[in-house]
Amino acid sequence: MTLPDPDRICVAVCVDRWYAAPLAVTVRSLLEHLDPTASVRLFVLSADLQAVDLAYLRAAWAGHPVAAELVFPPTLDWVSRVRYSGHAGQPAAYFRLLLGDLLPADVTRVLYLDSDLLVERDLAALWATPLRGHTAAAVWHPTMHYVQSHYGRDACTAFGVPPRCPYFNSGVLLIDLARWRHREVGTRAMRLAERFRHAFHTHDQCPLNVALAGDWTPLHPRWNAQSPLWAIPAAAAPYPAGEFQDALTAPAVVHFTRREKPWQSACRHPYAPRWRDVARSVGVRPPLPAPDPQVTRWQATAYDLRQRFSDTLSLVRSGVPVRAAWPVFAGRAVRHPVAAAVVLAEWAGRVLLRACRGGRLTPTRPARDHTAESPEGE
Repeated sequence: MTLPDPDRICVAVCVDRWYAAPLAVTVRSLLEHLDPTASVRLFVLSADLQAVDLAYLRAAWAGHPVAAELVFPPTLDWVSRVRYSGHAGQPAAYFRLLLGDLLPADVTRVLYLDSDLLVERDLAALWATPLRGHTAAAVWHPTMHYVQSHYGRDACTAFGVPPRCPYFNSGVLLIDLARWRHREVGTRAMRLAERFRHAFHTHDQCPLNVALAGDWTPLHPRWNAQSPLWAIPAAAAPYPAGEFQDALTAPAVVHFTRREKPWQSACRHPYAPRWRDVARSVGVRPPLPAPDPQVTRWQATAYDLRQRFSDTLSLVRSGVPVRAAWPVFAGRAVRHPVAAAVVLAEWAGRVLLRACRGGRLTPTRPARDHTAESPEGE
């Protein structure tokens, strides 16, 4: 196995024009913490960037040792059949499944990064992480610990994975691209995305979790500190208590996984002010336009409570005791009783509706138009 060049980090990002400005912040924050002796080979996969979007990105890496390459993925007809499954996604979300096909053959290891990140530490240590014979390294999802945490045991049987198959967040992935190609991970994930298009919760992350089941190694949570970390107790997280605290107090990569993003005025994430500082350095002026619309405080509170309730259910299904999981929702609900009542009523309605429909998982159904569905955060 060829060891990665410690002074040449290969990074891949997938983006559409709506996320070009946030991506510029991610790239600038990465470069601000880069060792002066290192350089970055950056692959930007996009199908619709315009001149103004490229200007943001060029401002992000201006004056830094970056060799940037813009990669235009082919038109993906199958995306139109799967992109609106549950969480409406943009086609760019699927481009990471094509990394093995779209990146040059000489790239055998790559660090994939989402566009809604804030890097707070040199990524050299992450880049050098041994994969121990696995295809990828990633961070466990803090609330959805296992595939069964969201889908249940019957779905796991349909997917072909054990119920307690660990579930990762795909926003930061260190990939052995040679092994990825050999095992056809991208192709298998695309087939899964189409077969279970009405079942998967997120557009690319769930197929990747199934395709990489048993073939990824966990990273320290500091490398992908997801928003739920600031909402759950250490006892509810799948990490050792020390790692949880490290990720909370000194994250290396902050991942804004909620619908509330730092470029929205209502975002209350503790690292939102830091994100905005970096944004100003590349000429990005929040608030930014769609696809993440600006929300009122009431809408932000209601969404936060919905997400906390969803996290609570996922934690319980992951085996976390109710007494440890319930405060994730109840701690905020007592301060916003009306919004909490609305959230609980919505949940009860969905349970009743599912019961009326039989609540069964089917791999495929006749296609229907999903374009009117609202996007949700991962």
